[in-house]
Amino acid sequence: MIPNPVFPETFKTFNANPLPMPFAELYGALESKTVDGRENPFAVIASSKFYEVQKYVSGTNHVYATNPIQISKRFWDRLSPVEQKLIADAAIEAQNWQRTVSREVSSKALGELTAKGMVYNDVPAAELAKMRAAVRPVYDKFSAAYDPAIVTLFKSELERVSKL
Repeated sequence: MIPNPVFPETFKTFNANPLPMPFAELYGALESKTVDGRENPFAVIASSKFYEVQKYVSGTNHVYATNPIQISKRFWDRLSPVEQKLIADAAIEAQNWQRTVSREVSSKALGELTAKGMVYNDVPAAELAKMRAAVRPVYDKFSAAYDPAIVTLFKSELERVSKL
C-alpha cells in the first residue's frame, strides 16, 4: 500500500488492517501469508507475478492515477499564444491516448491473470456505491485540507473523465 495517509484510512473504513511496506518485500509477504492482500493495478500484479502467491483479484477501480503535465508559469508566459495552443492540444491528445492505452493494458493484464489461475471478482455497482458511501468521511476529511475551489475543480474533472 502506498504510504499516503488517505490509503490506510480508506482501507480501515473497510475493516482491513493496512500495512504500508516496501514494494520489494510484498511478494515474500504474500507468499509467507504475512499479508493476505495488496492493491495494485492489474498490469503490476501480472508483471510482479503475484498470481503465483495470491488466488483472488478484485476490480474495485478505487484509484484513478493521473500523470499530470506541468509547466511553470514563467515558461508558459514566455510562449506565444500559438505555442501555448500547440502544447495544450498536444497535452489533450496525449491524455486521451494514455487513457486508451491504459485501459487496453489493464484489460490484457486481467486476461493474463485469469489465464494464470487467478479468480476475478467483479465488484457489483451496488457494492461499489456502498464502498463510496463508507469512505465519504475520509474523503471529506482530506478534502477539507485543500482550497474549496481546487476540490470543486477536482470533483468536476473526476465526473467528466468518469464518463469517458
